[in-house]
Amino acid sequence: MAEPNRSVQALAEERRAWTVSTWPKITLVTAVHNGEKYLEATIRSVLGQGYPNLEYFIVDGASTDGTVEVIRKYEGHIAGWISEPDNGMYDAINKGFAQTSGEIMGWLNSSDQLHTGGLFVVGSVFETFPELEWITGRPTGFSPEGLTIKVGNIPRWSRYRFLAGANRKYAGCGTARRSTACTGCRVPIGRR
Repeated sequence: MAEPNRSVQALAEERRAWTVSTWPKITLVTAVHNGEKYLEATIRSVLGQGYPNLEYFIVDGASTDGTVEVIRKYEGHIAGWISEPDNGMYDAINKGFAQTSGEIMGWLNSSDQLHTGGLFVVGSVFETFPELEWITGRPTGFSPEGLTIKVGNIPRWSRYRFLAGANRKYAGCGTARRSTACTGCRVPIGRR
């Protein structure tokens, strides 16, 4: 259990010095279709974290714009990517999870960005509190320049409400342990 007077941010700063094998492996999947306009900012926000044990996988749904060219620009820095037709975002996310092995798994929409240091906070929280199965962040609006312009509130959350379909708006803002995320590590495709 963590020391009660230490903030999560302080723990994250301390643990930046850990080795790659000390940090839990985080898998992030981004599903994209014709997302050339925002995808590069998304990729840069993930890679710019500098998280030492990251597995980042991109699933493109056979885009017809310049999306594949953006992905190719970064393919040496990501765990992998595929481009093929799919049955929507959740099908694509499931394809990505099937190709990955991180202990902690989450997805980031192709027009979203991570807060600076966000993956270190996620890794620290899951390492410090092994009883946690799921965490979520606050929905945040960024300017085209990447500056935070809005931080929203999170509605009250419960597993029952989530499984019943509540909180769908924030579905891409959570991170979970692979062992408890969902049966077979699949996102329900009916959630569209």
